[in-house]
Amino acid sequence: MLVTRNLRLVARRHRWGSRQVAVTYKATTRPSSSSFSTSSLSSGHGAPSQPRSRDAADFNLQCHRGYATARKEKPTHIAILGGGLTGLATAYYITRYFPSAKITIYEKSKRLGGWVDTERVAVKTPDGREGFVNFERGARMVKAPMAGSWKNLDGLLFWDLVYSLELQDKYRAAPRATDVGSYIYYPDHLVRVSPPSRFLFFRHPISYLRQIGQLIIGLFTEPVFKDSFSSLLHYWLSRNARKKGTLPNKEVDVSTGDFLAERMGSRSLVDNVGSALIHGIYGGDIWKLSVDSSPLRWRLRPKQRQLKQLAKAELPKAKREKLTFFREPDLELLFSLAAEHSRGIFQWCRHKSYKGQHPAWVWFQDGFSTLIDAVAAELRKNPNVTIKLNQNITSLDYHASDAVALTSATDKKTVLYDKVISTLFAGSLSPLINQGDRCPAPTLKEIKAVSIQLVNLWYPTPGLNHPFRGFGYLIPQTVPWEQNPEGALGVLFDSDREAYFDQSLSGSGQHTGTSDTVPGTKFTVMLGGHLMGENELPTGQQAIDMAKSVLERHLGIPPEESAQAVGSTKTCRNCIPQHFVGHRMRMAELDSELQQAFRGKLAVIGGSYQLPGVLPSLRAAWDIAKEVSPDKTSPTVFADRWSKLKTLDEFWDIVMKTSKPVLPTGLGRAISDPGDMLRPLKYSNRRVLADFLRTAINREAFDRQKTPGVIEENKFLEK
Repeated sequence: MLVTRNLRLVARRHRWGSRQVAVTYKATTRPSSSSFSTSSLSSGHGAPSQPRSRDAADFNLQCHRGYATARKEKPTHIAILGGGLTGLATAYYITRYFPSAKITIYEKSKRLGGWVDTERVAVKTPDGREGFVNFERGARMVKAPMAGSWKNLDGLLFWDLVYSLELQDKYRAAPRATDVGSYIYYPDHLVRVSPPSRFLFFRHPISYLRQIGQLIIGLFTEPVFKDSFSSLLHYWLSRNARKKGTLPNKEVDVSTGDFLAERMGSRSLVDNVGSALIHGIYGGDIWKLSVDSSPLRWRLRPKQRQLKQLAKAELPKAKREKLTFFREPDLELLFSLAAEHSRGIFQWCRHKSYKGQHPAWVWFQDGFSTLIDAVAAELRKNPNVTIKLNQNITSLDYHASDAVALTSATDKKTVLYDKVISTLFAGSLSPLINQGDRCPAPTLKEIKAVSIQLVNLWYPTPGLNHPFRGFGYLIPQTVPWEQNPEGALGVLFDSDREAYFDQSLSGSGQHTGTSDTVPGTKFTVMLGGHLMGENELPTGQQAIDMAKSVLERHLGIPPEESAQAVGSTKTCRNCIPQHFVGHRMRMAELDSELQQAFRGKLAVIGGSYQLPGVLPSLRAAWDIAKEVSPDKTSPTVFADRWSKLKTLDEFWDIVMKTSKPVLPTGLGRAISDPGDMLRPLKYSNRRVLADFLRTAINREAFDRQKTPGVIEENKFLEK
């Protein structure tokens, strides 16, 4: 047995404000008690007997679990606010899992897609050749999950959409063996900070070794890497000390900057490298954003190490094995897609046979709006789906008939819905709920966002950014103002990304990485973020001129080249929500407020609450669709294949019976402790799990998708 019955381990204590939260883990081999439980809240030393209003939000998920598992009648009339990627994907997955539901999508603008926006622009070369190029004014690509990797499987939903919507001939991919450079501009020049892909060694070993040598030299000579060696040594020593228990694992939510500085023992790398990375993800201040709600959240908790120690203590010495840990939501997704015979799993494993040849980045030849258009077209064919554009929603209220009253100034009427799912920015949703003296959800007002001015530029001369080949560069907040008076966050090399296209990794009939009809160099310059106030953003020609100035100074592009450039700009107001310190606490408060005000009839999803990005948006859409849909078929659909799960019986029960709730508000994942989602499995049993998935998928469907020379049946999901 992995862990004996009724063994408890008090793992850690949290402190928020004036209160401590004691968390107790209970590990067991019985399905009925296999989940990790959270003890009741108790006051810390010197804490007042009555907690403040902020501390009134109950972090004990067991109380939420009781609400969520009391499955009320499923909604039949559903409204979705927002016609961006999250809203459209939500509607799409609801139609898949709840086809009888009536869905209405409300979009304020005249187009669908939200921040995903591909513009087709006419250009003319100096020799008189006319053509078109694509400008991406939002999301442009996704990072593909590692083929066969068990970590963070949200990318499976992207592949699922691509194949379900028959877009397999329209996507493009770059292999992981590609030499893709990422740079930081500091203090007055570009410095490569990304090591070459390890897969490059097998294809171009000399190039790989040369780049490794250049990177090592840069560590000694470049100011951007100041204190790097002492910081890395401090990190290694403190990491070993934390493992041995000589240093406490601090569990209090702090800023990402403070978290990294404490582990590095210095602010230099955080200011120069960390702030640049945060500019590329959030456009925000690394010293204000919460680490507990960042992509680093999965690395914060000591639970995995404690579980390993616990398992080693309980397993006989002769039977001790290496353990691997899965995120429970990933397993839930994996098993669900396998049960549906999703073709996305085929693509996930498609390139396992070739070392380094699975895709690293994926985009669409005609722009990322291809995905939006395909989802919208599929929804428009469904008679149960209504899409309303140019809608001005004025209020949302709970109705006595246990429904949500939605008032539209455009339609000049109020409509009752069994469920409303909002994908809007929290600041846009707040005035619909909090009106006048009535303020049932004040936490919505506390969620802020930054605005970005995007500038797309096309130059008729190819390769203007070379020798700096790669995806682009980011600018840390420590760059002197005279080197960045425009307030730029970073620059993307769109032409290089499209040039990394590999035909063998994409759908059949692919010949180019883009549908541009003329050559040239394309850039996307990001201005603003936390460096500028919303009213300080440049617009129109001013923004284009500022972007050209950035490229002239940073890349040395001659002014005569800039004179021939074609530009387009877009103001993205409140496009990237900022998860400040204490974000998970605020989400718990918001969950409580929405439960009380709307009785679970209003759900909120999107970047204001979960991580930003395409893949987190798809995952949030899938989660809420499963939450509002009727219960699916029991896992006994695989009963004929349970013989292959003899060593996974308890693991199977954990996955299927103790999944963390999404909650009727959609905030379950946002307020869950990341450590509580980890599930242990003997390392050797990964093969058994893989064999199960292989047989769970319809064999005939697998054979239809088999690509000669790429997929070998005996290697399918073997790792």
